[in-house]
Amino acid sequence: MEVRELKEKIYKTISSYRLDILATELKNNIDGKNIIEFVGNDTNTKIIYPEWLNKINSKGAIIFNNILDDSIKIKVNCDCKLKINLKNSLIMLDDSPYPIYVVYKSFKINKQEMLDEKVALWHNKSLDIMSNLSAKKDDIVELDLKLELYSYNRSELQDIAKILKIHTDKNINQAILEIVQEISSFNNKDNLNEYLIKKIIYLENELQNIKTYLQPKLKILSLDSTMDELVKSNRSLVRFGDGEIGLMFGKFEVGFQKYNLQLSNRLIEIIQNNNDSVFTCISPHYNNCYSFDIKDESTWLHFVVKTKRELYNTIVNYNKNYGNAEITRNVSNVLKFKNIWKDKDIVIVEGEATRMGVGNDLLDNVKSIKRILCPKENAFDKYDDILKACNKIDNSHLFLIALGPTATVLAYDLTVGGGYRALDIGHLDIIYECSLRGFGQRGPVPGKYVNEINQRNVPECKDKDYLSQIVEIIK
Repeated sequence: MEVRELKEKIYKTISSYRLDILATELKNNIDGKNIIEFVGNDTNTKIIYPEWLNKINSKGAIIFNNILDDSIKIKVNCDCKLKINLKNSLIMLDDSPYPIYVVYKSFKINKQEMLDEKVALWHNKSLDIMSNLSAKKDDIVELDLKLELYSYNRSELQDIAKILKIHTDKNINQAILEIVQEISSFNNKDNLNEYLIKKIIYLENELQNIKTYLQPKLKILSLDSTMDELVKSNRSLVRFGDGEIGLMFGKFEVGFQKYNLQLSNRLIEIIQNNNDSVFTCISPHYNNCYSFDIKDESTWLHFVVKTKRELYNTIVNYNKNYGNAEITRNVSNVLKFKNIWKDKDIVIVEGEATRMGVGNDLLDNVKSIKRILCPKENAFDKYDDILKACNKIDNSHLFLIALGPTATVLAYDLTVGGGYRALDIGHLDIIYECSLRGFGQRGPVPGKYVNEINQRNVPECKDKDYLSQIVEIIK
């Protein structure tokens, strides 16, 4: 098979379905006539009758189409029992079946939903959706199905790229994702194959240009160097991850902070600052998009391509050493952070359900703790009240702030305007909790707000130590 034909087959399979239907306990069967046939089918849906499905007193058919949404009617030509099996078409890699997945969102038989939840299937991982559906001669069975594209991880994408015989760097993997996303909304099926071939050729010609565009330009320190600078200096920490940069340029909102023009302007002001007391950190992905796992950070490459030019046009000092914004997502830094606040009087500014350090030993070596609780969502709407509450506290205290993009602004203002040391501590407590539970970087943490898994409604905290530390609540 030629490479182009193989590519076409792969991309069709990514957005396809397959139903295997077996009719058993046949009665009133007319020899030579298909047991199942389409009724009034005007789609591109296909039906075949392979010999291997025909067993003693049974016959079968396979229905398939490269489409994510389909409604068909089949006619049963004798009394029988029907078995319906959901799967996807067969792709071979090195003479073995290869898992090209599709996600069934809904499957209805005669308008009755048969799925309790989404299910990801491929040729060798099928789902027996109906094993004993009684049907009479001339019965009409309606089948309605809705699918969505499976979210492939890096390893799976690299294997697909291998089948396609194309270069398996991270750029091409992201390109495959984007092609798959476009397929999901592509309506002109007559031109689908031609479109896909042109798209693949275009991407193969353009990917090198993208790769060149993403070459390092900013001076972003390593994780270790960033942490060493924080430990040895008295500098405050402000961080710019995807949430801050997305809000800065109006590209998207984060789950707990809507877009706000004033917040956007403040973030631009802060990323341009040259105050030595402020240690500005930026995501390292702006220098190297090959350092992350597509399964966990599937939007980063696309996000960087869309925002890098704006970010670089905003930053005027290309000789400045920026820190690595990922330091609060690295559990190996916990002990180093603990050394920073050892024997210190600290003030925690956090969302009302964040509860930093509650239930773990993250803060067990501090001298004292005060807490200022803020709205758990859209905290920047109350920014003036938050800043006012912080300024009531003596500047001998160290501020630890976990408040999304608002933390970036607050840490800067407390440092430049109030002479405090303030650390935008971000996700460190949640990362630590997940590590203790063996979750990696994401997972449920009882009693704490975890935005990245949409755990937002948590019960009231009754921990006496925690309640005694609260000095102000801002609603």
